[in-house]
Amino acid sequence: MPLTLGYVVEVRSLFAIGLRAYLDAVVRMPDEQAPLFLAGRKPSELHEPPDVIKLQPEDTQGGPGSPHDERWGSFARQEPRGRRVSWSTERPNVTRAVVLGAPGQGKTLLAQMTARDIAQESIRNLDSRSLPLRELAIPVFLRLADVAEAPSLQAAAEARVRKSLGDT
Repeated sequence: MPLTLGYVVEVRSLFAIGLRAYLDAVVRMPDEQAPLFLAGRKPSELHEPPDVIKLQPEDTQGGPGSPHDERWGSFARQEPRGRRVSWSTERPNVTRAVVLGAPGQGKTLLAQMTARDIAQESIRNLDSRSLPLRELAIPVFLRLADVAEAPSLQAAAEARVRKSLGDT
């Protein structure tokens, strides 16, 4: 098929429609399996972004609570190092983050809500056409168990996108 303007517009339009459908699915994700104890309320309506500990380079040099400490990975009570900041304020400034916490402390919900926030921002940019499609942030929420079961990280991400779009 020859590369014509009409063909390019059609492909880009279909891509934008598919991308919008995926981003909409990410926005709905935190509310899909709401716990029964919420009695019909949605986690996204109740979620309050937490404060996080922002480590400075000097906070990662060793000693108690550092990756070089033999207790690393335990959930022993330790005084947090670094300074406390709002996740809502810090998130736009980070490209990677490690979320640590004991079971039930909201790590999964924080990750889902962060993906939701990124998806909502991308939807605004898509609708306003303020960024080219290739520059839109596309969040992918992966559970570590899904990554461990998949043959590769790419396969896990592709499976998650298919699941979000209902193409299981």
